[in-house]
Amino acid sequence: MDGRGVTLNFGRARRLHSEPQREDIATRYPTCVGGNCDVPIRDCEIHHLVPVAVGGETDARHGVPLCRRKHHPQVTEGGYRLEPRTDGGFDLIAPPGAEFRPDRWRPSSRRGP
Repeated sequence: MDGRGVTLNFGRARRLHSEPQREDIATRYPTCVGGNCDVPIRDCEIHHLVPVAVGGETDARHGVPLCRRKHHPQVTEGGYRLEPRTDGGFDLIAPPGAEFRPDRWRPSSRRGP
């Protein structure tokens, strides 16, 4: 709970982060944490650093903003991952064998030489 008695850790009781959790996360990460992205948190999904499917909890301490149009799809569907840095930020790591293209995440539909 925060200083006002608002719950900031729901454990596994709910999957989506609440508005008070988003506000708490915004104090640490006001913008998307993917690369050098400057999309404000209001235009981001809150990403679970440990996926709910493998035991992650909906906890404000373990949620980070990823922009809806680029970085959240890259991480959740494109095989990219977030690697924590010592300064508290994150590096966006491309999947093995993929060309690192932070501006796109979908595989090319073109075939041929």
